[in-house]
Amino acid sequence: MNIHKRLNSALIIVILSSLMVSGETVARQRIEQHLLSIEWEENSLLGAHGTVPSISMTGGTETFPITQHPEGNMLPTIYPRYKNLGVLDYSGFDEPFMTFIDKVTQSLRQKNLSVEYVPQTHLFLPVIANYRLQKLPEITEVRFSRPVMVDDNTYSILLTMTAADTDTELPDIEIEVVRKEDLFELVAIKFRK
Repeated sequence: MNIHKRLNSALIIVILSSLMVSGETVARQRIEQHLLSIEWEENSLLGAHGTVPSISMTGGTETFPITQHPEGNMLPTIYPRYKNLGVLDYSGFDEPFMTFIDKVTQSLRQKNLSVEYVPQTHLFLPVIANYRLQKLPEITEVRFSRPVMVDDNTYSILLTMTAADTDTELPDIEIEVVRKEDLFELVAIKFRK
């Protein structure tokens, strides 16, 4: 009887370990499929880099890269490219600005643009935007382009939405954000087809 318990325990361990391995394989395949579906592009603003400065340590044949790069010797980075939005590179924009844009895009995804994002002179914008958004199917994702400065303190940002029903094509939205020091205000929303 003791042998049967041991065999049953061993059999259960083998079955569970094979299930864990197959689960890891499925997850790895899904991640690989997702990453391969993204079109990646080098940041064209950064020039080509030379060799990475390194030092040799005595006592071996290994070379180790220096952890701090001298000024002007930045490594190139890659960013995903998304349909109609271009390269999704937000470097150079501070965190409060990007947080504001993220809050606006999330409220658009939820079809409930708040009046807190617009100046007192533009209180009509959330009403019109929410009316238009309510007519759309469920929105699962909103992505936005790199902000483009259109004049001194105004930035234009293109947004692309994805519907839960992937066959439905949603309109793109262009928003304009005015920045006054650390205060941000949404001053325009344009639905595009």
